[in-house]
Amino acid sequence: MSPARSRPRRRRLPREQRRQAILVAARKLLLARGYGELTMERVARAAGVSKALVYDHFAHRRELYLAILADEQVRLVQRLAPALAGGDRAARVRSSVRAFLELVAEYGDGWVELFRNPVGHDPELAVELARVREGVADMVAGVIAGDVALPVEQVKLPAYAVVGAMEAAADRLTSVPAARRPPIDAVTEVLSRLLWEGLSGLQELTPRSAAERAVVPLRRPGRRA
Repeated sequence: MSPARSRPRRRRLPREQRRQAILVAARKLLLARGYGELTMERVARAAGVSKALVYDHFAHRRELYLAILADEQVRLVQRLAPALAGGDRAARVRSSVRAFLELVAEYGDGWVELFRNPVGHDPELAVELARVREGVADMVAGVIAGDVALPVEQVKLPAYAVVGAMEAAADRLTSVPAARRPPIDAVTEVLSRLLWEGLSGLQELTPRSAAERAVVPLRRPGRRA
């Protein structure tokens, strides 16, 4: 009898590809079931690998979550950067609002599972989520500063206000059933107008000429000029 043929060995994926496959499976699980259900065992089953292999790449679920969050920050920047870069100021506001809302729509119910609920399970994650918010706010501040010719530090607060308004809108939109959520076009119109009215007022803070900046002495009450 001829010797039995040995079965061909499965080709082992490079380490980075295995890590990426684990992250893809973990992200789907996180968006669908939340951080509380993000266990290493469930991730291993979803990725079709051993739990030991998951631990080989990530020490615990917090590390796994933070890797997902880092990828989502890149995704957010990639959506917003082109919208913030082209057209006049009004067009940038509108296109940026729409780009963000489209991303939120893609997350659907997963928005809260990714950006809100994890803090309830691990309060220290709030620090990492704040860093994501700060990164986006810094990017927005850079654009605003260029538009109104003001130092970046001077427009940081308005930039945080913009980011906070968009997050609040996303929280509201994803808190109601999908069938009752207003169309993206309608929400874009409302939010764009709101943000435009607020940002347009920053132009008044632009440094003026020396004559315009001249200090006019105040008159004391009861005294004539």
